[in-house]
Amino acid sequence: MEKIYKAAIASLIVAAVVILAGCTPAAGQTAVPTVGPVESITTPTGQGITEPAIPVPMDSVIEALIEKAKSDLAERLSITVDEIDLLEVSTVTWPDSSLGCPQDGMAYAQVLTPGYLLRMSYDAKEYTYHAGQDSDPFYCENPSQPLPGSSSSY
Repeated sequence: MEKIYKAAIASLIVAAVVILAGCTPAAGQTAVPTVGPVESITTPTGQGITEPAIPVPMDSVIEALIEKAKSDLAERLSITVDEIDLLEVSTVTWPDSSLGCPQDGMAYAQVLTPGYLLRMSYDAKEYTYHAGQDSDPFYCENPSQPLPGSSSSY
């Protein structure tokens, strides 16, 4: 009976290796994360307005993220929400579960994590907020960048 279990486990390990090997890029190729269609709209950055490539209306999720991030920043700085300029809102893919804001001494799952990047400014200083797909935005003092080519700006 023990030989049957060992054979079954060995078969499962071999099957897992074969399946995982099929998920890796071939020699000389680079793995590219899959993202949805790219839709963008450029916001004013103080250097004039750039015409949007494809106008995309902000949905209620994006508007709620902006509202929460602005409210948090206004409270942090003891200012009104109206004094904060929105520079950018993007859907992004973070390289791990730290959402681009790793903290010392913490361990993070090494999985591609969809989320959001919000950049705002007040008094010529930029503030960055990060969020996961199902989480509220949070201020990130020392942000890292999302995966290259994974952004869709609103």
